[in-house]
Amino acid sequence: MVGYPKYNEAGTTITTLLRPDIAFWQPLILESKYAPANWLPPENKPSSLTNQSHQLISKAPWDGLWLPIAIQHEVSTEIAEGKWHTTIDCIRTNLGQKPPPQ
Repeated sequence: MVGYPKYNEAGTTITTLLRPDIAFWQPLILESKYAPANWLPPENKPSSLTNQSHQLISKAPWDGLWLPIAIQHEVSTEIAEGKWHTTIDCIRTNLGQKPPPQ
């Protein structure tokens, strides 16, 4: 992934290095190790994060299963150090996910 996932009207937009293997309506898993700078670990739970409202965040809201609804490849072959990126617009899905244990 290049940078952070960005929210849009439908869900999220992800930019990666060129990924021709990503297809429409084929679920993908998004896991980002990055967190916004103002999300900090609380003193008593260093493995968790709190947002700017001091709400405990167990995992980033963009992590999980997403369904690509728009894919755009940007390839600059005749420009030195040109872009070779794929931009993907996704909606949230739970297709193929196992239900949580009861």
